[in-house]
Amino acid sequence: MARKQAPRRAKKPLRHTIEPVIKGFIAWVGTFVLVGGIGIVANGIRSL
Repeated sequence: MARKQAPRRAKKPLRHTIEPVIKGFIAWVGTFVLVGGIGIVANGIRSL
């Protein structure tokens, strides 16, 4: 039983640590793309 419980306990922390990092990375990239897109549009309007 000890051998079966160890891998299960090892997998759960990995999921809990990886998922927030992936979600945070996606959110950061999303906001960065949105801000960059707004900046490009603003520069385009100014150039016009």
